[in-house]
Amino acid sequence: MGAEVSHYCQRCPENTGWSPSESCGLIIRVTEILRRCVLFAEAGNAGRNGQLASTWLGQKNHSPMEKVSAKKPLGLIAGPSSEATILYRRQLDEQLFARFTDVGPAPLVTNELHGSAIESALRRNDLTDAQRRAVAAAQQCIAGGAEALMLGSSALHVALDAVLKNVRVPVLSMVDAALDAIVASGLKRAALLGTRFAVENRYWQTQAQARRLFLAAPVPDVMSRVGVIIRDEICKGQLREESRIELSHICADFIGTGADVIIVAAPELPLLLRERDSDLPLIHAMHLQVANAIAWSTGNVRPGTSSSP
Repeated sequence: MGAEVSHYCQRCPENTGWSPSESCGLIIRVTEILRRCVLFAEAGNAGRNGQLASTWLGQKNHSPMEKVSAKKPLGLIAGPSSEATILYRRQLDEQLFARFTDVGPAPLVTNELHGSAIESALRRNDLTDAQRRAVAAAQQCIAGGAEALMLGSSALHVALDAVLKNVRVPVLSMVDAALDAIVASGLKRAALLGTRFAVENRYWQTQAQARRLFLAAPVPDVMSRVGVIIRDEICKGQLREESRIELSHICADFIGTGADVIIVAAPELPLLLRERDSDLPLIHAMHLQVANAIAWSTGNVRPGTSSSP
């Protein structure tokens, strides 16, 4: 599977991965991420890392294959990447089916109208416009029936406080989910991979400092390069081996910061970056956010839920 995914872009004659004739490639890419519902499933990350994975995903707090009588509908404010939106949908269903018996797909109201405009506003450093658009998307999700919200990219979390002030439903944050899980595990030092904007990175840093966590981030040039890999390659269906190696080297550089774990902030990165590509454990923020969303939807709220005022 790994080889197929890594060389997918070379198999696609259009080099995009999105033509109807190459729809099998989308299935391959989605299947690769679904393999990772448990963060350290691969053999190279057994033992202590496997125990941390169970803790982070809440595996120790419930028995497998529970029954659920009802699920409250969730809302997803989608980012600009259709890849990420697909992964959220599939991650919700995979985690739900893995935990519960006799259950259908998670009810999800998705708003994809504002993602690109919000990212454009962040590129212009126009936080006010980004917040305004995020609030509008949140209100549209609620009007569509959503009873709790997820922000569908790390960058969208710069608008979290504005959304909370303007809605009366819970907002389930990937930043809270990842950082709270690390605190619960007893670790003190982490690294951050996949942020693309300075204001986004500052938000993560502020939240980490509030929890007395050290959070290392790549230098601006490296952060920009990772953003290019996400935006211009992964989000266009191009999974390049040379970029995977580059990401692996970036992960290795974090060892010198004393980090115990790397937070993967971008939902799309696991399509290319595998657990065995990093000497440090990887924790996927979106997976934890989704686990919290399922817990909320089925009636068992876990840490990582931001409450509206």
